[in-house]
Amino acid sequence: MGGLELREQRGERRGVQIGEQRGLQMGRLQEKRELVARQLARKFHPLPESVVGMLEAIPAERLDEIALNLIDAKSLEELGLVDT
Repeated sequence: MGGLELREQRGERRGVQIGEQRGLQMGRLQEKRELVARQLARKFHPLPESVVGMLEAIPAERLDEIALNLIDAKSLEELGLVDT
């Protein structure tokens, strides 16, 4: 096997690894979104579709914030989940 072929195989393996990592990250984020949505729906049912849509665009760090603050929140407004 030549040097070029070996480098191509390594590059291909690295690309596959990066793709798998990104896929796992995206899967975890989607699971987090779904869990937060279920928690919000349980506490503030019915959950407005606008909030469901907002959750799809919220980054992971903000989802974590919402999940933690959900315990004490009395409204979706307190969590910053209602358009003003």
